[in-house]
Amino acid sequence: MDFSQEEELEAVRDLAREIFTDRATPERLREVETSPSRVDEHLWDDLASAGLLAAVLPEQDGGAGLGTAGLCVLLQEQGRRVAPYRCGPR
Repeated sequence: MDFSQEEELEAVRDLAREIFTDRATPERLREVETSPSRVDEHLWDDLASAGLLAAVLPEQDGGAGLGTAGLCVLLQEQGRRVAPYRCGPR
């Protein structure tokens, strides 16, 4: 059995968890939700710099080739930090 992809997914999970925990604080979420753009460009920059945005792309396109499994890991970690909070009026 080959565990290399599973190990890569765990590394992606751990890195995503660290970035979302550091950046997506309740205070920061409130700030972003009340900003005109409602987009956290610093968080997106951090995710891109860490290579997480390309992790799901095929290797021939510069990604890690983790596909749907990689996307699921990223979205799960995003949901852990972003979804539990209701930040201001909509």
